[in-house]
Amino acid sequence: MVDTNLQLLDSLRMAQSTKDSLMQTVLMALSTCQSIIIFEGDTDYQVYDEWLKDTPKYKSSEHICAKGKSQLIELYKHAIEINHIELINCCKFFVDHDYDLISYNDNCITTLNCYSVENYLVNVDAICNILKDEFHLDGRRLVERNLLIEHFLEDLAAFNEMAKELCLPLFLKHNIDGRTRFYSKISDLMVIEYQNVRLKDNASDSVPDVVPSEEVNRLKEEFERLPYERSIRGKYHFEFVKKWLISLREAINNDQLLDIPRISKDPAQMDMRRFASATIAPQELMNSNCLRH
Repeated sequence: MVDTNLQLLDSLRMAQSTKDSLMQTVLMALSTCQSIIIFEGDTDYQVYDEWLKDTPKYKSSEHICAKGKSQLIELYKHAIEINHIELINCCKFFVDHDYDLISYNDNCITTLNCYSVENYLVNVDAICNILKDEFHLDGRRLVERNLLIEHFLEDLAAFNEMAKELCLPLFLKHNIDGRTRFYSKISDLMVIEYQNVRLKDNASDSVPDVVPSEEVNRLKEEFERLPYERSIRGKYHFEFVKKWLISLREAINNDQLLDIPRISKDPAQMDMRRFASATIAPQELMNSNCLRH
Protein backbone atom coordinates (compact mmCIF):
# COMPACT_ATOMS: atom_id res chain seq x y z
CA MET A 1 0.00 0.00 0.00
CA VAL A 2 2.83 2.38 0.90
CA ASP A 3 4.64 1.59 -2.36
CA THR A 4 1.44 2.23 -4.31
CA ASN A 5 0.98 5.63 -2.67
CA LEU A 6 4.60 6.57 -3.37
CA GLN A 7 4.20 5.58 -7.01
CA LEU A 8 1.04 7.68 -7.22
CA LEU A 9 2.86 10.69 -5.75
CA ASP A 10 5.73 10.23 -8.21
CA SER A 11 3.24 10.06 -11.08
CA LEU A 12 1.55 13.25 -9.91
CA ARG A 13 4.89 15.06 -9.63
CA MET A 14 5.87 13.93 -13.12
CA ALA A 15 2.49 15.05 -14.49
CA GLN A 16 3.04 18.52 -13.03
CA SER A 17 6.39 18.74 -14.85
CA THR A 18 5.06 17.98 -18.33
CA LYS A 19 4.48 20.46 -21.12
CA ASP A 20 0.77 19.67 -20.99
CA SER A 21 0.57 20.80 -17.37
CA LEU A 22 2.41 24.02 -18.17
CA MET A 23 0.27 24.63 -21.25
CA GLN A 24 -2.90 24.25 -19.20
CA THR A 25 -1.55 26.71 -16.62
CA VAL A 26 -0.59 29.23 -19.30
CA LEU A 27 -3.89 29.01 -21.17
CA MET A 28 -5.83 29.48 -17.95
CA ALA A 29 -3.76 32.58 -17.18
CA LEU A 30 -4.34 33.93 -20.69
CA SER A 31 -8.05 33.91 -20.00
CA THR A 32 -7.47 36.83 -17.62
CA CYS A 33 -4.49 38.63 -19.21
CA GLN A 34 -3.14 39.29 -22.68
CA SER A 35 0.55 38.47 -22.32
CA ILE A 36 2.54 35.93 -20.30
CA ILE A 37 6.30 35.76 -19.69
CA ILE A 38 7.50 32.31 -18.69
CA PHE A 39 10.65 31.74 -16.64
CA GLU A 40 12.34 28.47 -15.69
CA GLY A 41 11.63 28.77 -11.98
CA ASP A 42 11.07 30.94 -8.92
CA THR A 43 14.71 31.91 -8.35
CA ASP A 44 15.06 33.00 -11.98
CA TYR A 45 12.05 35.26 -11.50
CA GLN A 46 13.85 37.19 -8.74
CA VAL A 47 16.59 38.12 -11.19
CA TYR A 48 14.50 38.80 -14.28
CA ASP A 49 12.09 40.91 -12.24
CA GLU A 50 14.94 43.27 -11.36
CA TRP A 51 16.37 43.33 -14.87
CA LEU A 52 13.10 43.78 -16.76
CA LYS A 53 11.01 45.83 -14.34
CA ASP A 54 11.30 49.04 -16.40
CA THR A 55 10.67 47.52 -19.84
CA PRO A 56 7.25 48.18 -21.42
CA LYS A 57 6.75 44.53 -22.42
CA TYR A 58 7.39 43.25 -18.91
CA LYS A 59 5.24 45.89 -17.24
CA SER A 60 2.31 44.96 -19.50
CA SER A 61 2.67 41.21 -18.92
CA GLU A 62 2.06 38.67 -16.19
CA HIS A 63 4.58 35.93 -15.42
CA ILE A 64 4.55 32.19 -14.77
CA CYS A 65 7.38 30.09 -13.34
CA ALA A 66 7.79 26.69 -14.98
CA LYS A 67 9.26 23.62 -13.33
CA GLY A 68 12.59 23.74 -15.10
CA LYS A 69 14.06 24.35 -18.52
CA SER A 70 12.94 21.05 -20.06
CA GLN A 71 9.27 21.74 -19.39
CA LEU A 72 9.56 25.23 -20.82
CA ILE A 73 11.44 24.14 -23.96
CA GLU A 74 9.01 21.29 -24.60
CA LEU A 75 6.06 23.67 -24.50
CA TYR A 76 7.81 26.16 -26.77
CA LYS A 77 8.66 23.48 -29.34
CA HIS A 78 5.15 22.03 -29.13
CA ALA A 79 3.57 25.44 -29.72
CA ILE A 80 5.74 25.97 -32.81
CA GLU A 81 5.12 22.44 -34.09
CA ILE A 82 1.31 22.68 -33.95
CA ASN A 83 1.28 26.41 -34.77
CA HIS A 84 -0.61 27.28 -31.59
CA ILE A 85 -1.33 30.91 -32.41
CA GLU A 86 -2.36 31.97 -28.91
CA LEU A 87 0.81 30.58 -27.30
CA ILE A 88 3.05 31.92 -30.07
CA ASN A 89 1.58 35.42 -30.01
CA CYS A 90 0.96 35.81 -26.28
CA CYS A 91 3.88 34.00 -24.59
CA LYS A 92 7.55 34.84 -24.22
CA PHE A 93 10.01 32.25 -22.91
CA PHE A 94 13.33 33.01 -21.18
CA VAL A 95 15.85 30.23 -20.52
CA ASP A 96 19.43 29.63 -19.40
CA HIS A 97 21.94 28.03 -21.75
CA ASP A 98 23.15 25.36 -19.31
CA TYR A 99 25.62 22.95 -20.94
CA ASP A 100 23.41 22.50 -24.00
CA LEU A 101 25.06 23.00 -27.36
CA ILE A 102 21.79 24.24 -28.88
CA SER A 103 20.16 27.56 -28.02
CA TYR A 104 16.79 28.98 -28.98
CA ASN A 105 16.28 32.59 -30.00
CA ASP A 106 13.38 34.10 -31.94
CA ASN A 107 10.37 36.33 -31.34
CA CYS A 108 9.05 33.87 -28.73
CA ILE A 109 12.12 32.73 -26.82
CA THR A 110 15.46 34.04 -25.59
CA THR A 111 18.40 31.96 -24.37
CA LEU A 112 20.91 33.79 -22.21
CA ASN A 113 24.61 33.41 -23.03
CA CYS A 114 25.41 31.98 -19.60
CA TYR A 115 25.06 28.67 -17.83
CA SER A 116 22.39 30.27 -15.64
CA VAL A 117 21.42 33.72 -14.41
CA GLU A 118 23.65 33.35 -11.33
CA ASN A 119 26.77 33.64 -13.50
CA TYR A 120 25.90 37.22 -14.36
CA LEU A 121 25.42 38.20 -10.70
CA VAL A 122 29.11 37.82 -9.84
CA ASN A 123 30.62 41.11 -10.96
CA VAL A 124 32.37 44.26 -9.77
CA ASP A 125 29.22 46.41 -9.86
CA ALA A 126 27.38 44.13 -7.43
CA ILE A 127 30.37 43.80 -5.09
CA CYS A 128 31.00 47.56 -5.10
CA ASN A 129 27.34 48.22 -4.30
CA ILE A 130 27.35 45.74 -1.42
CA LEU A 131 30.59 47.19 -0.03
CA LYS A 132 29.04 50.66 -0.11
CA ASP A 133 25.75 49.58 1.42
CA GLU A 134 25.91 46.56 3.74
CA PHE A 135 29.64 47.05 4.47
CA HIS A 136 29.28 50.86 4.88
CA LEU A 137 32.39 51.70 2.84
CA ASP A 138 31.34 55.16 1.63
CA GLY A 139 33.53 57.96 0.28
CA ARG A 140 35.51 58.10 3.52
CA ARG A 141 36.63 54.51 2.89
CA LEU A 142 37.32 54.75 -0.85
CA VAL A 143 40.90 53.46 -0.56
CA GLU A 144 39.81 50.42 1.44
CA ARG A 145 36.89 49.73 -0.90
CA ASN A 146 39.08 49.89 -3.99
CA LEU A 147 41.59 47.54 -2.38
CA LEU A 148 38.86 45.02 -1.53
CA ILE A 149 37.55 45.18 -5.11
CA GLU A 150 41.08 44.53 -6.36
CA HIS A 151 41.29 41.49 -4.07
CA PHE A 152 37.87 40.32 -5.22
CA LEU A 153 39.01 40.35 -8.85
CA GLU A 154 42.16 38.42 -7.94
CA ASP A 155 40.19 35.79 -6.05
CA LEU A 156 37.54 35.57 -8.77
CA ALA A 157 40.23 35.03 -11.43
CA ALA A 158 41.74 32.20 -9.35
CA PHE A 159 38.30 30.68 -8.79
CA ASN A 160 37.35 30.88 -12.48
CA GLU A 161 40.49 29.10 -13.61
CA MET A 162 40.10 26.22 -11.15
CA ALA A 163 36.31 25.93 -11.37
CA LYS A 164 36.35 25.75 -15.16
CA GLU A 165 38.74 22.82 -14.98
CA LEU A 166 36.49 21.08 -12.45
CA CYS A 167 33.44 21.67 -14.65
CA LEU A 168 34.99 20.19 -17.80
CA PRO A 169 33.96 16.57 -17.06
CA LEU A 170 30.46 17.77 -16.16
CA PHE A 171 30.13 19.41 -19.57
CA LEU A 172 31.49 16.31 -21.30
CA LYS A 173 29.15 13.91 -19.55
CA HIS A 174 26.14 16.14 -20.15
CA ASN A 175 26.78 16.18 -23.88
CA ILE A 176 27.92 12.56 -24.24
CA ASP A 177 25.62 10.73 -21.81
CA GLY A 178 22.76 13.23 -21.81
CA ARG A 179 23.10 13.71 -18.06
CA THR A 180 25.72 14.38 -15.42
CA ARG A 181 26.04 14.20 -11.65
CA PHE A 182 26.94 17.67 -10.43
CA TYR A 183 29.06 18.44 -7.40
CA SER A 184 26.64 19.27 -4.60
CA LYS A 185 28.78 22.27 -3.66
CA ILE A 186 31.90 23.58 -5.36
CA SER A 187 33.24 24.31 -1.85
CA ASP A 188 33.47 20.56 -1.33
CA LEU A 189 36.39 20.69 -3.75
CA MET A 190 37.73 24.20 -3.17
CA VAL A 191 38.63 26.47 -0.29
CA ILE A 192 36.81 29.76 -0.88
CA GLU A 193 37.96 32.51 1.45
CA TYR A 194 39.01 36.12 1.19
CA GLN A 195 42.51 36.08 -0.38
CA ASN A 196 42.60 32.28 -0.11
CA VAL A 197 41.04 30.47 -3.05
CA ARG A 198 42.55 27.08 -3.79
CA LEU A 199 41.79 23.45 -4.52
CA LYS A 200 41.43 21.11 -1.58
CA ASP A 201 43.98 18.30 -1.35
CA ASN A 202 41.36 15.63 -2.10
CA ALA A 203 39.55 17.54 -4.86
CA SER A 204 40.55 15.08 -7.58
CA ASP A 205 38.73 12.28 -5.74
CA SER A 206 35.39 13.89 -6.58
CA VAL A 207 36.08 14.60 -10.26
CA PRO A 208 34.36 12.04 -12.53
CA ASP A 209 36.39 10.09 -15.06
CA VAL A 210 35.71 10.50 -18.77
CA VAL A 211 36.69 7.81 -21.28
CA PRO A 212 38.85 9.36 -24.05
CA SER A 213 37.41 9.43 -27.57
CA GLU A 214 37.30 11.63 -30.66
CA GLU A 215 33.99 13.07 -29.50
CA VAL A 216 35.50 13.89 -26.12
CA ASN A 217 38.38 15.70 -27.83
CA ARG A 218 35.96 17.69 -29.98
CA LEU A 219 33.86 18.65 -26.98
CA LYS A 220 36.96 19.63 -25.01
CA GLU A 221 37.91 22.07 -27.74
CA GLU A 222 34.38 23.48 -27.67
CA PHE A 223 34.50 23.83 -23.88
CA GLU A 224 37.84 25.62 -23.93
CA ARG A 225 36.35 28.30 -26.18
CA LEU A 226 33.50 28.98 -23.77
CA PRO A 227 33.75 32.01 -21.47
CA TYR A 228 33.60 31.45 -17.74
CA GLU A 229 29.92 32.39 -17.54
CA ARG A 230 29.10 29.54 -19.93
CA SER A 231 31.57 26.95 -18.71
CA ILE A 232 31.08 27.24 -14.94
CA ARG A 233 27.77 26.21 -13.41
CA GLY A 234 25.95 29.32 -12.18
CA LYS A 235 25.24 27.78 -8.80
CA TYR A 236 29.01 27.53 -8.23
CA HIS A 237 29.63 31.16 -9.16
CA PHE A 238 26.95 32.30 -6.74
CA GLU A 239 28.33 30.03 -4.04
CA PHE A 240 31.74 31.61 -4.59
CA VAL A 241 30.56 35.19 -4.16
CA LYS A 242 28.50 34.41 -1.06
CA LYS A 243 31.36 32.53 0.63
CA TRP A 244 33.84 35.25 -0.34
CA LEU A 245 31.68 37.94 1.24
CA ILE A 246 31.11 35.84 4.36
CA SER A 247 34.87 35.32 4.70
CA LEU A 248 35.52 39.03 4.15
CA ARG A 249 33.04 39.91 6.89
CA GLU A 250 34.78 37.49 9.25
CA ALA A 251 38.17 39.04 8.47
CA ILE A 252 36.76 42.49 9.23
CA ASN A 253 34.91 41.49 12.40
CA ASN A 254 37.47 39.06 13.85
CA ASP A 255 40.81 40.31 12.52
CA GLN A 256 40.11 44.07 12.22
CA LEU A 257 40.97 43.96 8.51
CA LEU A 258 41.98 47.46 7.33
CA ASP A 259 40.45 48.86 10.54
CA ILE A 260 37.01 48.65 8.95
CA PRO A 261 34.18 48.88 11.53
CA ARG A 262 32.25 45.71 12.33
CA ILE A 263 29.71 44.50 9.75
CA SER A 264 26.36 43.40 11.13
CA LYS A 265 24.72 42.27 7.89
CA ASP A 266 25.26 38.56 7.16
CA PRO A 267 26.03 38.00 3.45
CA ALA A 268 24.61 34.49 3.77
CA GLN A 269 21.17 36.14 3.87
CA MET A 270 21.65 38.01 0.58
CA ASP A 271 19.46 36.51 -2.12
CA MET A 272 19.79 36.62 -5.90
CA ARG A 273 17.53 39.65 -6.14
CA ARG A 274 20.01 41.64 -4.04
CA PHE A 275 22.80 40.98 -6.52
CA ALA A 276 20.55 41.45 -9.56
CA SER A 277 19.50 44.89 -8.30
CA ALA A 278 23.12 46.04 -8.63
CA THR A 279 23.90 44.18 -11.86
CA ILE A 280 23.46 45.57 -15.35
CA ALA A 281 21.08 43.37 -17.34
CA PRO A 282 22.87 41.31 -20.01
CA GLN A 283 22.90 42.77 -23.49
CA GLU A 284 21.34 39.73 -25.14
CA LEU A 285 18.36 40.09 -22.81
CA MET A 286 17.76 43.79 -23.35
CA ASN A 287 18.19 43.36 -27.13
CA SER A 288 15.89 40.37 -27.20
CA ASN A 289 13.17 40.23 -29.85
CA CYS A 290 10.90 38.93 -27.08
CA LEU A 291 10.81 42.42 -25.59
CA ARG A 292 9.96 44.05 -28.90
CA HIS A 293 7.02 42.00 -30.13
